[in-house]
Amino acid sequence: MATSNHIGGSGLTAIAGWSAYISAVASILGFVFIAVFITVGQPFGTLNDFFGGVVLGLSMIPMALALNKICSPLNPGLSVLALVIGLVSMVILAAAAVMVILKTFGVITFPEPRPGTGPFGVAAIAPGFLGVWLIIISYIGRQRSTFPNRLNWVGIVAGAGYVVSIIGFTLSGLEHPLVAVGGLVAAIAYPIWAIWLGRVLLANGGAA
Repeated sequence: MATSNHIGGSGLTAIAGWSAYISAVASILGFVFIAVFITVGQPFGTLNDFFGGVVLGLSMIPMALALNKICSPLNPGLSVLALVIGLVSMVILAAAAVMVILKTFGVITFPEPRPGTGPFGVAAIAPGFLGVWLIIISYIGRQRSTFPNRLNWVGIVAGAGYVVSIIGFTLSGLEHPLVAVGGLVAAIAYPIWAIWLGRVLLANGGAA
């Protein structure tokens, strides 16, 4: 698998590589648990909040930092924009998921103008902004073949899946067909992208 010499070895690169693997597993588990929750109910909803919210959001932070470091020389302005969108959405996703879990266990309470709003809605919408981050960072990677071109396209497809799913959610909630279509695309494409990215990053920075 060919990679570009734009990827320099560093401790951050290695950490991001392992974090990419963790995020892939978290994404898969989150998708499985939300699917089971729809048919069975709790505790699978809480398991989805933990893996698909807390673990996924936090594990993506080193990835965002490392990818910004790699892509910044190619397009500094766009790379910083991607970093800001990525970090904010990752932290919000994890924090909102923690609040949802705490409410489930009766530790805290918060008002919901209607079901699915408040932190629930924030946790549901945050992946859409993660999708924007994915699309931007993958686009930058294509500019000078920083990563394998097919990897960049998988990232763009995964990001688009997240964005489409959230568009459907904002239109009419979980019942909108775009939620299922976009969610399925992201559920398949994101783990592939993350595992592939992890291999690329560890191959170039794992020895540092």
